[in-house]
Amino acid sequence: MGLNGYSKARRTMGMSFKKSLYYLTKLRNRIFFPLFTLYVLFAAYIALYIEPQTFETYLTAIYWVLTTLATVGFGDYAPVTAAGKAFTIVLYITGIGLVSVFIGKMLKIVHVLDKLKVGGKMKYTGKNHIILIGWSDKSKLAIQEILKSDKSIDIVIIDELENSPMVEKQLYYVRGDATDEETLLQANLPEAKGVIIFADQITQDNYATKDPMLVDGKLQQPLHQ
Repeated sequence: MGLNGYSKARRTMGMSFKKSLYYLTKLRNRIFFPLFTLYVLFAAYIALYIEPQTFETYLTAIYWVLTTLATVGFGDYAPVTAAGKAFTIVLYITGIGLVSVFIGKMLKIVHVLDKLKVGGKMKYTGKNHIILIGWSDKSKLAIQEILKSDKSIDIVIIDELENSPMVEKQLYYVRGDATDEETLLQANLPEAKGVIIFADQITQDNYATKDPMLVDGKLQQPLHQ
């Protein structure tokens, strides 16, 4: 095999290794939570088998395993036999690291969901909300007025901004083209109470004197009779 062929073979092997590592990482993330659950259930079964008089029920054994792994240790249940104490040491060694990884993954999931929400990539699943199309100063004023008059209603903004222009408890953001059916469905248009459409800032600046209807071209109509 020549030098070029050898180099090509090394690159191919390197790419194959990277792909394999990538798929293994994805697989590990997918199976971690089921494995963690099985670990807790199996550990509880062993604890109950070793000390049935201490834990009495399987649910109590699960409770003890979780408090032990979380290093809470209320002390209401504790192994009394040598085998039980040895098993507790094994839990400390093998389980606390798993709990740390579990907490880290949960925090990562919350961060990802929050990022998707702020970035307008999550579908709104509520009902009887107001959809506001187009972001501008008028949109902000409209939102403030709506929230003042009804503190329980949700508002979904549709625009093409990179992130949500406002952060409020009752405010949701969908990023996309409002003329696209998929975007409207992501904002759950069929279940909306009403829609408000504002002209964008470019229209307001360039066509205000030509056609005032474009500037004040807002539509608010009930979707349910």
